[in-house]
Amino acid sequence: MMALLAELFDLALVDLDGVVYVGPDAVPGSVDAIAQSHRLGLRTAFVTNNAGRPASQVADHLRSLGIDVQNEDVVTSAMAAADLLAHRLPAGSAIGIVGGAGVSASVEAAGLRAVAPSSPEVVAILMGFGPDISWRDLAEASYAVAAGALFVATNTDRTFPTPEGIAPGSGAFVAAVQEASGVTPLVAGKPEPTLYRNAINRFQAKNALVIGDRLDTDIAGAVNAGLTSLLVLSGICSAKQAVLASVGQRPDLIAADLQGLVTEQVFIRNIANSGQRWEHRGWSAHVEDSVVVVTPPAQDHGPSADGVDGVRCAAAAAWAQEDQVVDVVGLDR
Repeated sequence: MMALLAELFDLALVDLDGVVYVGPDAVPGSVDAIAQSHRLGLRTAFVTNNAGRPASQVADHLRSLGIDVQNEDVVTSAMAAADLLAHRLPAGSAIGIVGGAGVSASVEAAGLRAVAPSSPEVVAILMGFGPDISWRDLAEASYAVAAGALFVATNTDRTFPTPEGIAPGSGAFVAAVQEASGVTPLVAGKPEPTLYRNAINRFQAKNALVIGDRLDTDIAGAVNAGLTSLLVLSGICSAKQAVLASVGQRPDLIAADLQGLVTEQVFIRNIANSGQRWEHRGWSAHVEDSVVVVTPPAQDHGPSADGVDGVRCAAAAAWAQEDQVVDVVGLDR
């Protein structure tokens, strides 16, 4: 069954880093895909674990790329974390911030006070991404958490893509404080379902689609929230990693990039199985000794056929096995 996703869903919950942009630049085709999906009636909520910038700055970035977006269309993990704290603590409580301006702004907007992690008033520590986080910040946060302060993290993404390569993410800093304090934080962002549910409530959506580039956050979060998901291969996740995804991190659909919203797609579960060989648009995949073997088309199947069809077939073959497959051969993505 082929489907135009922009017509099947009423809200797209779209990740940013590696999906819409990498660093300051748009992922090729993403701006046009979003515009086309809007013309087809699909609304977009930009839902990001990156808590370093306020929603307004994120929206400014998206507008600079040519995307029609309002500030209210951006939902960050810092906003979800601030809501979590506001429901647990009295108004005006002092929250020690380890992170960027987006983390502090979200806390203040929720009726709490953003202070330094070394402040004697601290009743909770909130950690989110910030490019200027120092060893001293991590140490002060560790001391406060070990002394009993509530420990909350916007997200636990250990890496994120930059134009120069893969860089440490907020999760790397959170792990340091967790190791030093011996305390596991409450997490507001993906893969917890809180962030997605927050966005769905804001938009009053009935049928939302999650789109992301990470299995362990975007896709796992969709699974945890009971939502349909589309994995795009424009960011962190490689084709091989997608095929080898564990239960609980498997997307419903796979596409090269956001153009998958406005081109016909097939759900992985609907790829045809003929004698333990999964086939789609000339590509096929089967399993030999726990290895997925992918075979390209014998002839040209037209412009709609691409290397991602091989990934889809490989995923269908791998996920149909009772035991986890260990490798994939025949993919060039």
